[in-house]
Amino acid sequence: MKKEAVIEAVVDFQVNPVLARQRSLLTRVDSVSGLREWADALVAMNRT
Repeated sequence: MKKEAVIEAVVDFQVNPVLARQRSLLTRVDSVSGLREWADALVAMNRT
């Protein structure tokens, strides 16, 4: 396996669960205020 393929596999492995957790919140972002709400929720989740 080439180095690039290994890197890509690791990134996919790490990113996919993060995106899965955020997907439901991101689908509600349809305005600047929605973006702020998403950002606030993300900060709150990372404080715990």
